[in-house]
Amino acid sequence: MSTVKVLSNHYTPETSYLVEEVNAKGTRFWSQTTNPKKGDTWNKPKASTYCPVGVMYLDEKNHVQWSGLSPYDSSKAKEWLETYRAGLTEKQIQFCEAWIKLHEKREAAKAPITNDDYGPSKPIA
Repeated sequence: MSTVKVLSNHYTPETSYLVEEVNAKGTRFWSQTTNPKKGDTWNKPKASTYCPVGVMYLDEKNHVQWSGLSPYDSSKAKEWLETYRAGLTEKQIQFCEAWIKLHEKREAAKAPITNDDYGPSKPIA
């Protein structure tokens, strides 16, 4: 007979049992608030869009915030990694570093060819 772990006393968001889910779409942030005008009733949970990598942090007012590295904003990947590195796993850091290298390679390929590239001191291969 196999051993199972019975889950109990997970009735509120504060006592919820969290499962780290592996998802091919990436990471997204879920939040849920209460409405004190309605007797602390929980509002409907809200989900962000998926990002390949994301991190939660506290802002200056100690409010929980979320930042995700968007595939549509590769130009800011290096700055994003520098800002949020401490909240990432080693695997996420490696992913970001590979993404940055790919972005830099793409940007270098877009660079225009100038006369300096093929001047008299540089033979054409």
